[in-house]
Amino acid sequence: MPRVALAFLAAAVGLVVPRLLPAVTAAADLCAPSDDPCVVNTALTVDPGAVFDLGSRALDVKSHGVLNVGGGSMTILAGSVRIEPGGTLVGRGGAAGGTIVVTAIGGIRLEAAGATVGRIDVSADSVAGIVTLTAGGDVALDGAIVAKATATAGSGGTVTISAGGAVPITGTVALAGASQGTGGSLLVQATGAITVGQPIDASGGSGGGGSIDLESGTADVVVNGKLDVSAGGSSGDGGSVTLIAGGSVAVNAQVAGAATGTLADGGGTGADLTISAQQNVTVGGQCTLTGAAPDGSGGSAEIDAGADVTFTQPLLMKGGGADTYGGDATISAGHDLMLGALDVSGGTTGGGTATLFATGAATLPAELNADGTGASTVAGVVSIEAGTLLVSGAVHASGPSNGSGGFVNLQACGLTVAPSGQVLARGADGQTLLQASGLATVAGALTSGPPGLNEIQYRDPALPPVLTGTITPAAVLEPTPDLPPCTAVCGNGVTDPGEECDDGNTRACDGCSPGCRREGCGNGVVECGEQCDDGPANGPGDRCDATCHLAFAMPLIPAARTGRASCFVEWGVQNPNAPITSGFPSSTQTCIDGDPSCDADGLNDGGCTFTTTACLHVTDARLPLCNPPAITDVKLNRPDALRPADAIDAANAALLVPALAALGVTVKDGTNILRVGAPDPQADHCTVPVGLRVPHASGSTGRRTLILGAGDTTGRRLGANRLHLVCAPNSAVCGNGRVELGEECDDGNTTSCDGCSASCRRERCGDGVVQCGEQCDAGALNGTPGSTCSVTCTETPPALRIPGGGPSASDCALEWSLALAAPALDHSGRPSTTQTCTEGDPACDFDPTAGRCRFHLWACLGGADPLLACAAGAVASVDLKRPSASEKGPGPAARQVLLGALGGLGFPVGPGERCTRRMDVDVPAGRAKLTIHTLARRTGASSDSDTVKLVCAAPPR
Repeated sequence: MPRVALAFLAAAVGLVVPRLLPAVTAAADLCAPSDDPCVVNTALTVDPGAVFDLGSRALDVKSHGVLNVGGGSMTILAGSVRIEPGGTLVGRGGAAGGTIVVTAIGGIRLEAAGATVGRIDVSADSVAGIVTLTAGGDVALDGAIVAKATATAGSGGTVTISAGGAVPITGTVALAGASQGTGGSLLVQATGAITVGQPIDASGGSGGGGSIDLESGTADVVVNGKLDVSAGGSSGDGGSVTLIAGGSVAVNAQVAGAATGTLADGGGTGADLTISAQQNVTVGGQCTLTGAAPDGSGGSAEIDAGADVTFTQPLLMKGGGADTYGGDATISAGHDLMLGALDVSGGTTGGGTATLFATGAATLPAELNADGTGASTVAGVVSIEAGTLLVSGAVHASGPSNGSGGFVNLQACGLTVAPSGQVLARGADGQTLLQASGLATVAGALTSGPPGLNEIQYRDPALPPVLTGTITPAAVLEPTPDLPPCTAVCGNGVTDPGEECDDGNTRACDGCSPGCRREGCGNGVVECGEQCDDGPANGPGDRCDATCHLAFAMPLIPAARTGRASCFVEWGVQNPNAPITSGFPSSTQTCIDGDPSCDADGLNDGGCTFTTTACLHVTDARLPLCNPPAITDVKLNRPDALRPADAIDAANAALLVPALAALGVTVKDGTNILRVGAPDPQADHCTVPVGLRVPHASGSTGRRTLILGAGDTTGRRLGANRLHLVCAPNSAVCGNGRVELGEECDDGNTTSCDGCSASCRRERCGDGVVQCGEQCDAGALNGTPGSTCSVTCTETPPALRIPGGGPSASDCALEWSLALAAPALDHSGRPSTTQTCTEGDPACDFDPTAGRCRFHLWACLGGADPLLACAAGAVASVDLKRPSASEKGPGPAARQVLLGALGGLGFPVGPGERCTRRMDVDVPAGRAKLTIHTLARRTGASSDSDTVKLVCAAPPR
């Protein structure tokens, strides 16, 4: 009804109608411009999209104050923000919740007084809303943040908190999803301490639990309230909890991450728990990350502490039914480890894995269960390495009488199985392996099989194991002199045997690596800002120069033939046929599509790929007046990174910006800063080569113009160095039987793998094209130092070596290599045994198929590893324990690939490293892992037990 009509009707019947106020849209609608604080003490409707910019003034929402934007969005910018008890920011929608953004120069306080609380509420029926709080100081949450879903299939909201100070949470954070929905997500990032005093609920329904992520950059994370990311409904996965601290992490309450399941819908997977602290990790609450029946696997836990790790309550990661995997636990302590009960048992698919490490003492007084419990099961894998190790509880990886036993590997300087201790690997082919560099004492039970193997290796023949317990079958004793000595501790300030250096810390890039190896150009390890490192080969003739930067041989194109700034930034283009006049290459570089001398892809495919570099502060004899002290910045004027003309310009800019940023200088787009850097005094500092695309229409010439500018520390500027890249069409027709321009052959057809390819290139190993069953082809570089491709066009493994666990002196018997741009590192700076690839990342996912990652993996045997002080030795055999043939998911297919590659080596292998052919293994995206466990036996020496886990993370939404 129109307002006028409503007023007449009200007057006629004697009603009092409140005055209808317009929605507030700006700070002036809340209070007078001079008010500080700006006080809101009434209920106000907010216009969607409103921005309340108070500058440095404070905002105070009083007990009856309400700012209600419904399902829209509002932004508050203020000096500080206070929401008093009873005050409310509301973004409740119907189907979808609103968005509330609060940014304060100082602090943000959400207050409470008894049952009366300040409140931020973005709940909704289907999809709860978004709350973003950003403060230069503390964010104190005594009130309530609510982002819950109310409809049956509704999902919880998203809360993000960033603080320059501390974040004490003593109030309510409720992000739960409904019975068929997904839990919400909480991300807190603070410079100061984060403390949680009340439960945080991010539980979900059949869509799965949500995520809770608490990260303090310099201080502690203390959790005294339950963290709930469990699932509900008929079948749902547990969510994830991540706790990261620059100080210590203390969890004094439950972590709930159990899955749910039904026979009809199947079982969900348990939650993922990640805890990382520079100092101690203490867990005093039960962590439940269990899968659900009938087929839900256990979750995962990765715990890493710079000092002690102490668990006083159980960590439960059991598979939820007969047809399940157990979970995976990786726990690493820079000093001591005390572990309570740990359950990674599974069903018929197999027990899980438990990998524990402590530089100091590891104590296991409770049960560690990695059993497989179903019929015909494969039990799990337990690997524990410590300075000293005391087992007074039961450590077991057993299968039933009709199943296979697992593998338990204990490694320490002093290794003791107390009278109350048990080490069990019951089931067919079960095995225990104890490795002691000092004294091994077994006063408890050591049992494997039947048939099984109990093996005890000891370093010092004068210090044989003391065996007073029950050992079935009898132990095989092996003096093993290549076990590491007891005294080597990286970071203790003493250069122990096997270390190259020890500066008293485990920081990288300070001259001594986290693995106590000397850092520097020429050591064969790419580190600390190096672009490459080919060891002794660095220098003239190698792809890597003497400073561990990539070397290029391209004529350089300055901005002009004279000028004091012309050499500030010069272009280099791989185009040997381009004209050069008086020593200056033309600023217009033309290539014919498919000409391999200038078109990097060598294909007549509608465009040219120019190999291009940009060099700063060129020492250019052609420009004697140009000698800048240091380059401060580079300006990319074209292609425009922020406003590209088309997809080609966007792709080219995406290559140029990071290449320029890697030089360390500030990179700009007009007046916009893309990357912040520092002045660069280095002369002849060039980017890595990038392939810039120039397309052309059929029968027409394509053209792209590149423009760079630069400045130096004196204030002098180079306005523009223009480079014109021109791609001319190619008139050749492949398949007509005539060898034409750009073609290497033409056999009258376009059939591949008959000697002449469908693009009229000769097919052979060494032609630079991967084809016809080849894994790689680097052309003339095949088999040369630094090349990743062999002379037979099989891909050689990258320098990365993942030892996989075991005593350092024997851990190189078998090492893994993985094609991965940035490997995850463990506490010592070595590659972690768990490596993750994000689906679609071309650096590690080598198959475009959606829903999975294809890893490139190698096993390398018999070589030496100086990082471990591990000498080369012959490997007599390799036992592939996981994946098993009975596993579900990616395991069986990966097993066939692994067995085929390992079998192709022929044994014995070494001394001297030999690697398998590249293995392509597929891992589904999401929660599943591919666990690979091997046992390599050296000839007459120690065994090497290795585990590597491959994870394919789903791409960001």
